[in-house]
Amino acid sequence: MRRGGGTTEAGPWFASGVNRTTIPIITSVTDLLAATTRHLPELKVFFSVVLLLLIGSAIYIVRNRKKFFGHTEDPGDTRASANLRMWMIVLILIHAIIVTTIMIFEV
Repeated sequence: MRRGGGTTEAGPWFASGVNRTTIPIITSVTDLLAATTRHLPELKVFFSVVLLLLIGSAIYIVRNRKKFFGHTEDPGDTRASANLRMWMIVLILIHAIIVTTIMIFEV
């Protein structure tokens, strides 16, 4: 008997009821998550599409920056806070484009 008054079981919690059919499923999921050589063309295409979407969204945001980040004549809003909002989004987009470009060449 254990300290808490419960009974002890024969083995560890993971040894009981092991289903042998789940092992190939687990290895296939980890194979999909790992960047193996047979998934390289798909990953390059995926990151290329993501890069095109990021560049398109950056162009859209730059073209409509007055509408998105312009100074509203609200007393609580200043031109400096509007400028900071714009640069926050621009820096996030720049970093996302850089990381996505690196992923295209690394994969």
